[in-house]
Amino acid sequence: MVDPADAVLAFSPQTDVTLQSPSLLKRLIFAFMMHQGRPDDPCLSPLHGDLSQLPPVLIQTSDHDMFEDDCVRFINKMNAFDSMGTLQIWPGMLYVWQAFDTPEGNAALVDGAHFLQRHS
Repeated sequence: MVDPADAVLAFSPQTDVTLQSPSLLKRLIFAFMMHQGRPDDPCLSPLHGDLSQLPPVLIQTSDHDMFEDDCVRFINKMNAFDSMGTLQIWPGMLYVWQAFDTPEGNAALVDGAHFLQRHS
């Protein structure tokens, strides 16, 4: 058995593959279906699962991110389940900007590291 996580840090996660996210549809970046599964299966779309037993989660997304609305919906649902979800929406950043050696990318990584340190 795997021990439960102390905390989770997610960079612009897709949490719903049912394609109901307004930001995803608005941008029409791509559409896809997972093979051999239903899009609303919580294993594919954690948004549709029980979020009551999750560890603290920090999601970083951007107001330009195609998954922005998924991130908002996921954190809102987490908090409705009394789980500790924190959302950071960074203005003007591209998808997964944390991977780039820029002031914003580095600041996001520092925020994420502090979050993980606080919860481990």
